[in-house]
Amino acid sequence: MKTLYLLPFLYFLSSFFVPLSAQPEMEPPVHSCHQVKNQIFQKALSPEEKVQLQKSLDRSDTFDILHYDIHAHLTQFDQGIFKGDTRVDFSPRMDSLDRIQFDFEGLSISSITDDAGEAVIYEQGDAVVTVFPTEPYLRDSSYSLRFQYSGNPITCPSGFGGFYFEQGYAYNLGIGLQAKPHNFGRSWYPCFDNFVERATYTFRITTHEGRKGYGVGTFMSETAEGGDTLTRVYEMMQEIPTYLSHIAASEYEEVNYMHQGQYGAVPIQLVARGPDTAFMRESFEPLADALDCLEDWYGPYAFERVGYTITTRGAMEHPTAVAYPRNSIAGGSTNLGLITHELGHHWWGNVTTLKTENDMWIKEGPASYAEHQIVEYLDGPKAFQDAVRSNNINMIRTAHIADGDFLALSPMDDDHIYGRHTYDKGAAMIHNLRGYLGDSLFRVGMQNVLEEKAFQAISGPEFRDQLTQATGYDLTPFFDHWIFSPGWSDFYVREWSSTPSSEGFQLELTVQQGVYGTDELHREVPLTFGFYAEGEGLHQERAYASDRSTILEFDVPFEPEHVFINPEQQLNLASSSHFEQLTPSFQASFLGTEWLLDLSGIDRDTLPVQLTHHFIPPDGQDQKEQFRLSTTHFWSVWTPEPQLESDVAISYRGSNSTQLDYDLVQSTEDSLILVHRAFGDSLWQKYEYYEKNIQLPGSGRGIMELSRLEPGQYAFANERQTTSSPVANQSPAHLFPNPAAESTSLLSPRDVLEYRLVNASGQTLREIRFSTPQRQASIDLSHLTSGIYFLHWTDIHGQNHNQKLIRQ
Repeated sequence: MKTLYLLPFLYFLSSFFVPLSAQPEMEPPVHSCHQVKNQIFQKALSPEEKVQLQKSLDRSDTFDILHYDIHAHLTQFDQGIFKGDTRVDFSPRMDSLDRIQFDFEGLSISSITDDAGEAVIYEQGDAVVTVFPTEPYLRDSSYSLRFQYSGNPITCPSGFGGFYFEQGYAYNLGIGLQAKPHNFGRSWYPCFDNFVERATYTFRITTHEGRKGYGVGTFMSETAEGGDTLTRVYEMMQEIPTYLSHIAASEYEEVNYMHQGQYGAVPIQLVARGPDTAFMRESFEPLADALDCLEDWYGPYAFERVGYTITTRGAMEHPTAVAYPRNSIAGGSTNLGLITHELGHHWWGNVTTLKTENDMWIKEGPASYAEHQIVEYLDGPKAFQDAVRSNNINMIRTAHIADGDFLALSPMDDDHIYGRHTYDKGAAMIHNLRGYLGDSLFRVGMQNVLEEKAFQAISGPEFRDQLTQATGYDLTPFFDHWIFSPGWSDFYVREWSSTPSSEGFQLELTVQQGVYGTDELHREVPLTFGFYAEGEGLHQERAYASDRSTILEFDVPFEPEHVFINPEQQLNLASSSHFEQLTPSFQASFLGTEWLLDLSGIDRDTLPVQLTHHFIPPDGQDQKEQFRLSTTHFWSVWTPEPQLESDVAISYRGSNSTQLDYDLVQSTEDSLILVHRAFGDSLWQKYEYYEKNIQLPGSGRGIMELSRLEPGQYAFANERQTTSSPVANQSPAHLFPNPAAESTSLLSPRDVLEYRLVNASGQTLREIRFSTPQRQASIDLSHLTSGIYFLHWTDIHGQNHNQKLIRQ
């Protein structure tokens, strides 16, 4: 090994096909509504806010809101004044109630009258208004209150939420990102502002000067009030919570068309200002595909139309009238993820939603996953796997940094409701749910939840129980490990052997588990195994793994050359795993691995490569007298070629404590080395065929440049400086001859108890345990093809040893 010092960014050979500077640090993905929401500072509820939130929830047990009839007068546009006239119909759930309290904030009430038109006594506080009836309210009776109010409506300090007058638009966004609670219907009408209470709505929107009002639900009428004043009426007869209520007004025009969906015709309405309608039509060209995709997975679209309305900021999933930011249609450009994310909420969030904001993942996880599903629908499984993998890597590398810790999805703490875990891990775990259930049961289970919990709120445990009931698959381990606990698990094949059988070959695998962001091992994880042999392709089987180590058996129709886990990103594990069939010029970079490959000297048509970056500590820490191994990550690499002349670059990064190699290079890079072990081996050895290229001394960044690629596992380590010899676990024993043709002999100064002969893929070819310890053993090689093998043996003192063996 040789160390070179490079100027910044001159990382690698100038002739290499991709410069290493093209491998940046992972950045947060640009996610639909998450693009704004996850960048907003969140804070925990104060004791007063917790009391207020609980009161809001408790009110839903004492009163049932039946209907809101909201008349919004938007004729003082330039002054930004909202004038409201709202009737609230409700029914008590308890007897003899002497007051009712509504959430209401920022606007001034001028009067409140009862259903007889009589004024009632009320008190208006900072965020609530309390009404005292003349006679107590009686259980199961129906009442109405009419509120008249006006003023400049408030918006959330976060810049997302509330009622806006800006750039010629007036509209509301139903969630306030820094509001507590996050529901923000109270910014423009008195209501029960929580996720549980649902009601039907009438929206009456009065405008002038060429503006037209739009709302969620069914368009009912348009009335000329005199001059240029119009009142347009919408009714939403499906019960929705306050955060989904919505109106908007501007010089709007419509683009209307019909799409024949899987379950029948669905009207589509795009609403924008006249000059923007052509851009909007072009931008939303994939909308029909998104609808077909989501209906296929989650069942029929539940609302009367698919509608998007242009606003200045957003986006927000108001049913039939999604608030959609104007800059997302600029020049007719398409934000496929944004379109699909907000459409996905029409199943997850609009049909069924969460009971409290601490289960925000129930609506944001599936909506974010919809962004991957449309990629699968349009571009196929490979593009889908790449999209899922990219999200998983970004989550693993940056979510705990952005959110300050590794977090469970449910219940999410108050100050991270709209954080990276809710969206990115939420999407990743919906994919894992699909991986646990399989496509068919996933479709059955998710559709059943939507049918049984339609227009209801649901909690994390209720989501689990409904899925379990619908599918017959016990999802308790899935929810316990992936939803109710932080962190991830990862798995790799430790060793394997094969035996001919009547069906082909019987394989025995030892599977090792590691964890990331948690100390808890996962149990009953359904892993997919890929068995590969040239000419046979990739055969896949599924089995369950638990604990630190699991032994599994499979019947495979051929003898594999290699066995690995998660070949098609069936699960999001704590790893970035790739299996690719490379073609000339055999150059590749693999997302999330820090590897760049140039194997252009190979003389073959295709080259299968399996490369997995494991974000878990490598085992073998017992070699501490020899190395200080990385405590954060390692790689598994396989090709059918036992030795490949190559130009391979592996980057290391340890400039700060958030980067993977900080534990090894925070003081100095001088002792940083690359270590390697063959598959099936437990002992790491310093790799021979590389040079270390340091960007700048003390920078904590650089690359390991490999001139030869050998199958096995690779890791970074600090080399221990010692004058003692020999190094622990190195043995003066040797194989002679080596290279060998028909046979070789193991010659050891210590008695040998047993040995294993292993190929470069980790397959155990022969295992011998001596009845009497031996110092010399003859090993038959006549049945082996030419190539590299490894002999592992254990001596009488229990020490393990290994040596490379070349069969000529």
